[in-house]
Amino acid sequence: MGAHLEKGIPVAVQEKVLWLTWGENLRKEMMTGLTSQTTKLVADIAEETKTTKSQKIVSSPRFWKDCQSGKGPQGCLVAAGFIIEFVPGEDQTISEVTFRLNGTWLGILQRVLDRQRV
Repeated sequence: MGAHLEKGIPVAVQEKVLWLTWGENLRKEMMTGLTSQTTKLVADIAEETKTTKSQKIVSSPRFWKDCQSGKGPQGCLVAAGFIIEFVPGEDQTISEVTFRLNGTWLGILQRVLDRQRV
């Protein structure tokens, strides 16, 4: 899994870059698609981000709670403009996550939508 990592750069820094890049791309997709929220499967998120974290870790409530609070490499998703929501399943794992644009990006999206109506 770590074959994509750059030599000499700390894994934590690389991991943050992976999440930040993915988050920015997701936000761009949402803005282009004129949608304020999207739900993704955790397995797809792990594949798309190319995270070095195991599926067990990425499926844990703690991982996503850290993300919501801006902790860890994946915490940069909050800074990228997302409100993150999830509900643990019966087995206490997370299978899907909903990303909603925060107030700033929602306002930008609304202005785009308003201009299109004119």
